[in-house]
Amino acid sequence: MIKRFCERCDKTTQDGHLWCSDRDCPAEQGYPVFDYGDYVADLKVIKIIAVWRTAVLYEAARNDEPVWLKVAHRDDECESRLKRDAKWVQLMAPRPPSFMQKFFAQPRLIHLAWLPPYPNKTDKAYGEVTVGDQTRVYSVFQAIPGSLLSHTLLENPNIWHTEAAGIITTVAAAMRLALDKELVHMGLTPDMIYVDKDSEGHYRATLLDYGWCFRPKDAANYNLAQMFRLVEPSYAAPEVLAQLGAQAVTPAADAYSLGMIFYEMLAGHTGYAATAVTRDDRLRQQVIANRTPLALKRPELAGAQVPAIIEQAIAPQKRFASIVDFQTTLVKVYGIPPIEKRTKPIRYYVALAIIGALLFSIVISGLYVLLNTAIRG
Repeated sequence: MIKRFCERCDKTTQDGHLWCSDRDCPAEQGYPVFDYGDYVADLKVIKIIAVWRTAVLYEAARNDEPVWLKVAHRDDECESRLKRDAKWVQLMAPRPPSFMQKFFAQPRLIHLAWLPPYPNKTDKAYGEVTVGDQTRVYSVFQAIPGSLLSHTLLENPNIWHTEAAGIITTVAAAMRLALDKELVHMGLTPDMIYVDKDSEGHYRATLLDYGWCFRPKDAANYNLAQMFRLVEPSYAAPEVLAQLGAQAVTPAADAYSLGMIFYEMLAGHTGYAATAVTRDDRLRQQVIANRTPLALKRPELAGAQVPAIIEQAIAPQKRFASIVDFQTTLVKVYGIPPIEKRTKPIRYYVALAIIGALLFSIVISGLYVLLNTAIRG
C-alpha cells in the first residue's frame, strides 16, 4: 500500500490515512509516498530524502547499487514538470570518464547526474511504470553524499557567511546554463539543495531539481494556474504569487528565491514562516505585501556588504535581474569558492604501485645485465 506523507507534520501513515490534533493541518491531503522495500520498476526504495509539492526524492537501489529515484505526484502538471527536469538533466549528463581519467579524482557535480530509467539501454529521459492501478512517472540519478540544506540548517542555523555565499554561488552556477536557455526555475527552496562538507570543512552544494523549466515566451504550453498554486510561498517572488501572468515571471524571480535562502542561512530562520497548504493564501498575501522585515541581527555582519546584497536580491524595485548578477556580486565580495581537493581513487595508487614495480624490475634487470657483462668482460 502506498502511504501518505504530511509536509507539515513530517508524519507518514501506516494505513493510508492521516490524522492530526492541529485543526488547521491538511493531513488527509498528504502526499502518497513509497516505503522501504517497495519497488518502482526495478528500483527498490530505501528511504525518503525529500518530499516536495510536485514529487518525492528517494534513496533507492538497482541491483544493490545505490541510486536516487524521483517520482512525480499523481498530477498532470507535476508529471510534466518531472519530464522537463529529466530531459534537461539528461542533456547535461557528464560523459563517462576516459580510461586515463578513471585514475584521477573526478570533480564534484553541482547538479544531479542522470541515469537511464530502465535497466535496458534507452534514450528516454524518464520512466513510466504501473504501480497498483496507477501509472507513475519517475527519473533516476546517481546517489551523492550529504544532506538537505534544510536539514543542515536545523543542526547549524547560522552558517558562516562565507560558506553561505559559496553555497549560493554554486547553485547559481548550476542554474546558469538553464538561464542561457531562458528557463526559469521558479521553485528554489532549501529542500532543493543538497550540501556536503569536503575534507577541509567547506560546504559543497548540489542542485537537486531544475524546477518548472519554465520559458515565459512558451507560456501557452504550461498550466500556469497549477504552477502558481504549487510553488512554495516562503521562497517564491511576489510577482509569481500575485499571478500577474507569464510576462511577470522573469529570471529575477530565481534571484529572489536565492536571496531568501541566503537570508535564511544567515538569519537562522526563514524570512516568512512556512505554513501548511491551507494557510498558503495568507502567506502569499504577506509576501506580496512585503510586510515582514528581513533584518540580520549578527554583529559580525554589521560592517559587511551582506545586508545590502540580500536587500538587492529581494527588493521589488532594485532586484538583481538574474541569478548571474547575484552570483557576480557575491564573487566580487567573497571570491570564487576554493577548489575542492578530491581524494584520489584507489586505482590511482594501485597504478602507481604497478608502475613503480615495473620500473624497479626494469632497473634491476638493467643492473643485472650490466653486472653480468662486466663480469664476463
